[in-house]
Amino acid sequence: MHEHIDTLEVTSNTTPISTGPNVDGTIGFVSRGTSTYQVTFNSYPVCRYIGDSAAASTNGEGVVAYGATWYLLNASATTAGSTPVSPI
Repeated sequence: MHEHIDTLEVTSNTTPISTGPNVDGTIGFVSRGTSTYQVTFNSYPVCRYIGDSAAASTNGEGVVAYGATWYLLNASATTAGSTPVSPI
């Protein structure tokens, strides 16, 4: 992917993940081979910004790459257009 954006992947031995209180959505996984899975939220692929290394980091907010502007994941999003949110 972009030099600062990467897919969020986990190993195949991952157990189901529950969401926190007041988060209405489903964490899922898409197979990326024999031993890794990409994380999804409500079927949307979840990526990470490599420049964000701590909780509540928002350096990846608004990065333009791959013909689009990237935004933080919004737990209440139901469409791609409703995903943009203000930084924490």
